[in-house]
Amino acid sequence: MSNTNEQLTYAKIFAEELGWFYEAKEGAWDAFKQDHSRWRPRLNKRPRDFEMLVNGRGKKIHRLDNEDLAQRWCAFIGFANEAVNEKKALFEDKFYSLVFQQQTQKHGFDYDFSLTQAREAAIKGSPSPSLMLIAYLTREFAIDMSPTASQNRDEACQRLGINPNLPKAELTSKLSQDNQFILNQILGGTSLLFTEFVGFILFRAFGENIHRYGQKILENHSFYTLVEQSSEIVIEKINQGIVEPKDILVVLWFAFVEKIEDMLNTPWGESYRAANIKIRFVFARETRGRLYRDVQNTNDFMKKRSLKTNWAIGVLEGQGLFEFIRSCVL
Repeated sequence: MSNTNEQLTYAKIFAEELGWFYEAKEGAWDAFKQDHSRWRPRLNKRPRDFEMLVNGRGKKIHRLDNEDLAQRWCAFIGFANEAVNEKKALFEDKFYSLVFQQQTQKHGFDYDFSLTQAREAAIKGSPSPSLMLIAYLTREFAIDMSPTASQNRDEACQRLGINPNLPKAELTSKLSQDNQFILNQILGGTSLLFTEFVGFILFRAFGENIHRYGQKILENHSFYTLVEQSSEIVIEKINQGIVEPKDILVVLWFAFVEKIEDMLNTPWGESYRAANIKIRFVFARETRGRLYRDVQNTNDFMKKRSLKTNWAIGVLEGQGLFEFIRSCVL
């Protein structure tokens, strides 16, 4: 599919308007570096134009793979379960048109997570490249914010005073009793769920016009930093407690973490611990539907009373979460 009109168009727009190299086929970046003058489609860029110096410590190449992008966009519009389990099928007829040739009008939650309903309601026209970049960067940020499995285990063992060399079954049993360990375990495997979560809130904030606001959203605080530099800088600020009240990405990350933590303290948390395939349990329709209904309830509550939580510090009295996010952009 690398030579279809939409793929060639994305390659040009991502390069010339967003400053990111779009890899529509395997080995594209290496071929572009070898001889950019003969590259097709013709880009008004050189390889060095995609290289950014991060904190003076080294270069980072701003490039993205279209298969990764398709997966993240699929999650963003409300189909995180399919993004996780059917990544290899995203360039087949079942998904391709919805991902690259149509603009979804609502989030998958509003279609009861039905691909058929989403396709029928979508309008003709490729999604906004800026909005797709938001989906891409959102997952990138979530991956970098979450501890790896080994980091989570080592930190929990040190915090709880547990010998990490215990037999696996005994170690797992002890760690599973600790809510912080379980929370980090969930966060480490749900970067695509966070992408879907952000998509849900942005669809609620901007409605069917969401495709018009991609560039404006990219100009917001941490998103701008991710576009121009890297997530390392954003994470350093978070660790230092330097957070802007209207930083959409950071606000939604803390809101997401809080929602998952709240769910852990309900019978859902016990069901998660007992689940044989935990990632399947987390991405199940029931879990995601519950999450977004809870977000909707939070928005309704915030319209009536102030929410006493750190991530909501910038929300005005009676504003609501969705209107707050909209006000951060417009």
